[in-house]
Amino acid sequence: MIQRPPTVALLGWCIFAAPVFEARAQVQSLPQAELTFPSGQSKVEIPFQESHGLIVIPVGVNDAGPFQFILDTGSPIMVLPDAETASKLDLQVFTQTAVAGAGDGPQLTASLASGVRAETGGLKISNGVLLFGLDGVPFRGFEGVIGGPLFQNAVVEIDWGAHIVRVHRPDSFRYDGPGSIVPLKVQADMHPYIKGQVSTEGGRWVPVDLHLDCGASGALQLSVKHHADLQMPDGTLPTIVAWGVQGRADGRAGRTQKLKLGEHVLTDVVTTFADLSQDVPGFVRHGVVGVRVLKRFRVFIDYPNERLILEKSSRLGDPFRFSTTGLHLQPWASGAKSLTVAEVMPQSPSQKAGIQAGDTISAFGSRSVGDMSTGEIRELLMSPPGTTIRVRLEREGKSLERKLSTRKLL
Repeated sequence: MIQRPPTVALLGWCIFAAPVFEARAQVQSLPQAELTFPSGQSKVEIPFQESHGLIVIPVGVNDAGPFQFILDTGSPIMVLPDAETASKLDLQVFTQTAVAGAGDGPQLTASLASGVRAETGGLKISNGVLLFGLDGVPFRGFEGVIGGPLFQNAVVEIDWGAHIVRVHRPDSFRYDGPGSIVPLKVQADMHPYIKGQVSTEGGRWVPVDLHLDCGASGALQLSVKHHADLQMPDGTLPTIVAWGVQGRADGRAGRTQKLKLGEHVLTDVVTTFADLSQDVPGFVRHGVVGVRVLKRFRVFIDYPNERLILEKSSRLGDPFRFSTTGLHLQPWASGAKSLTVAEVMPQSPSQKAGIQAGDTISAFGSRSVGDMSTGEIRELLMSPPGTTIRVRLEREGKSLERKLSTRKLL
């Protein structure tokens, strides 16, 4: 029985580097979902697709669906933002809650439902909590989010190479592989944190508490405001660091010389800098580790045994890339017929080509954006320096074509 409505901050999913879904405050007072494996099975494999680099799996809710849900350690509960869809699921609403998140817009209000059933890959979830009614939030390419019901009750293995999520029963899971083990702490807000180190420009290692977030599509985000020894490097650029439930969030982008997780050291890591703590009492983190770091490993996220296991892959040494066009787009889904320009970075190839915020892009070269996946478009925006890109766009009812030449910005 909840004595007062919980406060929910949604910071875990994002197209850029910050998380968007993260419930905190009184989350520990919510009922914990139960997870049941198919009879006789200790492991379930769930193929996944990617949207903006994030893991998307099919999830049925209250015998409806399946819906396309992001798998997100930044979400202790399930989220289905569309109120119309949720209204068809026979949900038992028990409270309204304030919803805060990334972005500079106003705080929102949404509903919490209890006793929710869900299913994915033969796994049965019961007694779940679902947040819904976030109309207008920039969800593109997926319909909801799932996190806590899986992570709190199982060992979740992410095999990026095979595009498979393996969910293991924690009481029968044994690991004897070559991976590096990083201690993991699940705090009272039901979010996972790991210890890491970052190297400043002077080469000094600085210990940091990092939120482990497979719902953040960037590599690393740091909050220099809340760590006395963290400094923003020279040469950072203004950029959009997140699209959250409160709109866009602005910050700066730069590179961290080194990031150390367990035995692994990653170099020249693209990093965004923003205030992450939002001055909430008891909520302290120095940064976020997202999927552009995690995709360099085969990952085992083990809440029950409080550890993160990282097996290096062939992608471990891949360079961290940043936009070479300076073009920021509003959130979009695969198959979208047009893309809206959110911002053009100053002095970037896109600005020099005359592209403006508010323009709608219909094609790159001879390819319509409706025929391109989110991954293909993201790759195009990070084309090697010196690449020529033709952009077909519309502005105030007029069709225009612009040509830009990419260059290294960061």
